Amino acid sequence: MFIKEEGEKEPRPIRFDGEDFSMETLRIFLRQQTGHRLAVRGCMEKFDRLADRMLGTSNAKERVSAIREAEAEAKKETKKRRRQAADLYVKVMKKVAAEGEEFTRKEAERTRRLLEEERTMSEGKKEELKEKINILRSLTWQEKRKE
Repeated sequence: MFIKEEGEKEPRPIRFDGEDFSMETLRIFLRQQTGHRLAVRGCMEKFDRLADRMLGTSNAKERVSAIREAEAEAKKETKKRRRQAADLYVKVMKKVAAEGEEFTRKEAERTRRLLEEERTMSEGKKEELKEKINILRSLTWQEKRKE
């Protein structure tokens, strides 16, 4: 795949090594490679931006500020699914601040295994877990861009 960003003379090649070619996976991959946000099921732009702000700094005060702002924004969400997603962003941001960015990969893998192993899960619960994986993967983009 080739990407040509504004200001670049030539497109640059990027390699996608994933096995899952779903739209969500490709959108997250493009975000990881370019930093440009593309809508992904379950993800919320304002929380992605707050998480990006938190992940983009090592300053503890700035990280806490981003988390507090995310908490305040989460409280404003009135729809159940959006509130659940907002609360998940806050929870993950706190975990990353405490445990490091490795948390998102570990939790995404744990959730993926749960999704694959659980055969009696309702379709609604499966969808909820898929959205959780999308949010977790969305929060790993900063680390990917550094590589």
